[in-house]
Amino acid sequence: MIANVLTTFRLLSIIPFYILIRNDCYSYSLFLFLLAAFTDYLDGFLARKFNQVTFMGSLLDPLADKILYLVAIFTMLEKGYISFVPISLILAREFFALGYGPTVILKKGDIFPGKLKNIFQFGSVIIVLIFKGLWVSSLAIWCSVFFTVLSGISLYLRNYKSLNRIVKEFIW
Repeated sequence: MIANVLTTFRLLSIIPFYILIRNDCYSYSLFLFLLAAFTDYLDGFLARKFNQVTFMGSLLDPLADKILYLVAIFTMLEKGYISFVPISLILAREFFALGYGPTVILKKGDIFPGKLKNIFQFGSVIIVLIFKGLWVSSLAIWCSVFFTVLSGISLYLRNYKSLNRIVKEFIW
């Protein structure tokens, strides 16, 4: 159950992270974000190592990742460090995954593309927090967009039959 505690910590760290970044405390916000990002790796590792994978953890972990990342990029958008265009593409994928993600989680799919997406998303936040609006920040965000969209395409292609069945059941 230590994995669920780490995921809960990541969820609870979002508010202080937001307050720190809003108040231009970039060193502290960077430290807190790095700590939260590390718990994303650690909770999954510990859950698998000690055979403590739970349904709640399987749902909360990706949700905590999405909320942390979205709070970070929206706050950086508000500060003027990144533009809305890449964020809109990221949002499209994330809303798609929120609606479709539980089906994939239950099937235990989308592991590698989702992890790669997280690495680039979290990495882009770290880079933007360090370089605050310089060209390398834009490059990092666009790399994040590329892997985010790629993972969304992978998510759909690997699970389109389930998605189509769910959509048909919902509509009919």
